[in-house]
Amino acid sequence: MSLSPLGLAMPMGQTWQTSRTLVSSAPRLRNSVENEIYDRTRQQMVLGPTYPRVEPDAFVASNAQCIGNVDVHTKATVWYGAVLRGDESSVVVGPFAHIGEKTVLCTASATPTGLSARCLVGMYTQVGPQCVIKAATLENECVIGQRSIVGEGAVVETHAIVGPGSVVPPGTIVPSGQLWQGNPIEYVRDVTKDEKEDIRIFSRNLAYESSRAHSDELLPFGTQWREAEKLREKLGLKQPTFEIFETPEFELPPPVKAPPASL
Repeated sequence: MSLSPLGLAMPMGQTWQTSRTLVSSAPRLRNSVENEIYDRTRQQMVLGPTYPRVEPDAFVASNAQCIGNVDVHTKATVWYGAVLRGDESSVVVGPFAHIGEKTVLCTASATPTGLSARCLVGMYTQVGPQCVIKAATLENECVIGQRSIVGEGAVVETHAIVGPGSVVPPGTIVPSGQLWQGNPIEYVRDVTKDEKEDIRIFSRNLAYESSRAHSDELLPFGTQWREAEKLREKLGLKQPTFEIFETPEFELPPPVKAPPASL
């Protein structure tokens, strides 16, 4: 058994050149996702007897997922990469609520406080990107900063703000009109009047209006793509290819020459 310059094992009697030919003729293993013309992501997934309910005027990004017992109310926005998982209990997103990118809303079977194990996001509430909200209650018009974690049974009251990168331990109550931050969170200061007014303005004007621009670029949910495939096949059209993404064939380096024998 000999080895090629790349460490590939070759049977006895097989030269490096024949091994080069075998490797070069092998099929390429590459991701052809750029050749897909339809998005295969499932925005809404039925889980057992439960299914998501999304209002027609709410915005759910193309790669966000609502799984199981999930309610997304009127004019709420769920942004790219977010996951709303209503498996053990329900997830409720109130009107004009904003769920940031890659945020996870999930539930539990029970909470340490004995309160409801569902995950509730109130009206006009903002949840920043990359947060984890597990079986917690976020009341109306509160803010959760990006990359924050809110544990089971925690309650964030109206007009309260949780600063970025904070951890709200299970069963914690963040009082109304206060800013808390840290790991674990602690009181920082009171929320100003202007900050309270900005919460509703952001949710109603900025988040929802920007989601309308994004929704114009998405196709409606349905099975229209099946009819498009039948028409394409009937007309004899080929699947579109995007040569800009094509990569050259994998080329092996030339064989390494043996060093000269020492005298």
